[in-house]
Order: sequence, then C-alpha cells, then structure tokens
Amino acid sequence: MSQELLRESDTDSDYDRCVSCGKITQAKRAEHINYRVGYIEGAGQLCFDCTQQVEGIAQPLPTI
Repeated sequence: MSQELLRESDTDSDYDRCVSCGKITQAKRAEHINYRVGYIEGAGQLCFDCTQQVEGIAQPLPTI
C-alpha cells in the first residue's frame, strides 16, 4: 500500500504486514479476521498480490 493511500490519521503501524513478502496490507490491525480478505488462520495476513498467487489467480513475478 502506498503512503498516499493512507489517511493522514493512519500510520503504517495501523495496518498488518504481509506474512509472505512484508508489504503493508490494506487490512487494519483492529479489523476482525472474519472480515479480512487474504487472512490465513494460523499464518496471518497476506497482501493483495500474495493472495492472488496463493489462490492461483496471478502468476508469480520473475526474480531478477
């Protein structure tokens, strides 16, 4: 999530990080896990890109 998408009152610490790649996700820490997209019980929150890869929707990005 880019900084410009965050509201002024929000900080990076208000949002979970992706357990796979470490990016800031769109899921607020205070949001219940039943209402989150990309949350894996026992593992944690995934960002949008990693969720797409896990679900087989997107192809993994090539490493350079």
